Amino acid sequence: MNIVSYPSPNFNERLPEAGGKPDMIILHHTNMASAELALERLTDPASEVSCHYLIHKDGTIYHLVQEKERAWHAGRVSHWKNREKINSYSIGIEIDSLGDIFTKPQMESLVALIQDIRTRYEIPNTHILGHSDIAPDRKDDPSEHFDWEYLGEKGIGCMPDHVPLLDQIPPTLEIQKILQTIGYAIQLTGLLDDQTINVIKAFQRHFRRTKVDGVVDLETAGRMVRIKELF
Repeated sequence: MNIVSYPSPNFNERLPEAGGKPDMIILHHTNMASAELALERLTDPASEVSCHYLIHKDGTIYHLVQEKERAWHAGRVSHWKNREKINSYSIGIEIDSLGDIFTKPQMESLVALIQDIRTRYEIPNTHILGHSDIAPDRKDDPSEHFDWEYLGEKGIGCMPDHVPLLDQIPPTLEIQKILQTIGYAIQLTGLLDDQTINVIKAFQRHFRRTKVDGVVDLETAGRMVRIKELF
């Protein structure tokens, strides 16, 4: 790995309840025109944002915040399972992309970086997530163009090895319960409301990337059932 130190002042201590050791990795795309502009923003005290690592299109890894510290990448409102304030539990990795293209050198560096991080911390595959997963009402990164299947082939993250064929689509309340069990923050309303549509899109963006429309068809429902078993 080619790792370049590029310190950011934007960090503070992890919350005590996090135990001092991150056990999650959250992936983002920068959505900026260049890595240089992203680095400028991520190191600007006025921006109040940062990450632990940024991966350039050429595969170079920039190290901005020490892993023991809390970088500011997940936002003030973020949830997974019974956790809030995900910054305290996670390592944030930004990928230099507008969300449309992720280069081969980037993906190779990302795999190597995650493998290296996991030599220091116990990070289960169920805790390697996208920003969209932990903030579905606000974020869509790293987008449906990010190749989660490639990570899965390298033993990183959870991708279904098979998808059960369902006879019918479960009712909305059951869908909400499944998504909540997986880890998404969703209220059990029984209604196909905005929050439910956003969470369905987040799920599809990660686990059914070919069609991200917030509609639960039989394939999406089958994938939800399978992912629930893995999580």
